Amino acid sequence: MINYKKYFKYINGGRWENRREQYWDNHDRDCYVCGEFALELHHRIYDNLGDEKDSDLVPLCEDCHEEVHIMADVGEAPLYWCHAILSRAYNDDDLKLYRRLTNLRRRKCPRCSGYMRLRKGKYGEFFGCSNYPKCKAIIKK
Repeated sequence: MINYKKYFKYINGGRWENRREQYWDNHDRDCYVCGEFALELHHRIYDNLGDEKDSDLVPLCEDCHEEVHIMADVGEAPLYWCHAILSRAYNDDDLKLYRRLTNLRRRKCPRCSGYMRLRKGKYGEFFGCSNYPKCKAIIKK
């Protein structure tokens, strides 16, 4: 089990920033899921936190990174399943399901050019615009 206090201290510190720069110096910036430009590095495993191997990290675009965490957080897919997708240790049915769940959230915002994202709020789940706070459009789930 991950120690979140240790994790957040590390992620917000200089050691992680240096590790990220080292990773980007040696790898393409293509999202592992969709192929778009990757801004994020996702930890597939947390066992080597602070001493990550390149294989412990997966480059993701902001949208796919968010999807992995949303799918795990709202129980649509367990985190280990999301990590299996990211490690490409999946079968075709898993990948089809992942893409279907992801595409369900790729709804265009009715007010702007953003996408609607599944959010969890005080009163339950809803779809909110990815351009929040500039756009405050919501759709009830």
